[in-house]
Amino acid sequence: MAPSEKCYPGYDGWFTAICNKVGIRSKIVQVYDSDSDLIQSIRSGLGIALLPDQIKNVPHENVIIRNITPPALFSSTIVWKRDNPSSGLKAYLQVVTKITTGKNAKERRSGHA
Repeated sequence: MAPSEKCYPGYDGWFTAICNKVGIRSKIVQVYDSDSDLIQSIRSGLGIALLPDQIKNVPHENVIIRNITPPALFSSTIVWKRDNPSSGLKAYLQVVTKITTGKNAKERRSGHA
C-alpha cells in the first residue's frame, strides 16, 4: 500500500530504493490518493505501508505508527517565487541552511540526535 505519486511525488523511487538497500523486493499492491484513505485501509487490515513521518498528523485510531531506526531519509526541497526580496524568506533560508549543514544535521543523519 502506498500514497499516489500525485500526493507524494517521488515516493515510488524512494520506496524502491529503501527496499533495495535492505535487500527486500518491493511490491505495491494498492495506491491511494489520500492519506486518510490509506490509513483507513490499514485500519481495515488490508496491508501495511512505509510512509513519511508527517503521516503521524493524520488521525490514526487503532493503527500503530512506529519510527524507523535509523530513519529512512526522504529528500526535501524548498520552493519560493523567483526574485522574492522578503526578509522572512532570507531568514528562513538561513535557518534551513544552518540546520541542514551544521552539527545537528550530522547527528540526525547518524541517528544520534
